[in-house]
Amino acid sequence: ALCMFLLQVNEPRVAPEIFAPLSVLALAGVLLVAAGLGRRGRAVCAIVLASTLCTEVATAYAFTALNRFRPVPALAHRIRDLQDEASPEPALIYRAPIHSLMFYLGRSTEVARDGDEFRRHMGDARHGFVLVLEKRLPALREAAPEYTFRELARGPELRLNFRRSVLGQGPSSRDLLLVGASLGGEFPAAWDLPATDSPDPGSAD
Repeated sequence: ALCMFLLQVNEPRVAPEIFAPLSVLALAGVLLVAAGLGRRGRAVCAIVLASTLCTEVATAYAFTALNRFRPVPALAHRIRDLQDEASPEPALIYRAPIHSLMFYLGRSTEVARDGDEFRRHMGDARHGFVLVLEKRLPALREAAPEYTFRELARGPELRLNFRRSVLGQGPSSRDLLLVGASLGGEFPAAWDLPATDSPDPGSAD
């Protein structure tokens, strides 16, 4: 419960999926307390419980430090800055393991795995926003050659991988790009605006 409270204070708009494992940990803590009511094993239960709570608190505070390795909230804010408020352009994810864009953007998004799906989700729109890993941008250009793509923003994404993060075998982060797609090569004038600072995660849109 303390961990979830700290998360709400430090990151009020964190995706709700994170609270499921934290709830399991909280339940485990309650069971440990119940098991430790007897004399036998009380010290062991107290040590395990204290260690678990310290780990949860440290993890909650780490969310703030790791914000810059969570690019989706900032890229969603950039989309909100640039989109047409009267008729928002489509927002797509191209071959990237991203599941939280809809949450942070506050509207529906689509996932495209190839050129045909990209065209279908774009529909009649002449402009759209696409989240794509930097290494897959050439494949996107090849899959939809009739579209012109322009980078609008980017952010590093942390890759929690033992081989990369601990053994140093390869980079431990990769760049996620926000690109604008244009059918015809002309981009809205608003897309030339400089990026603004992301608001506090708890502020209302």
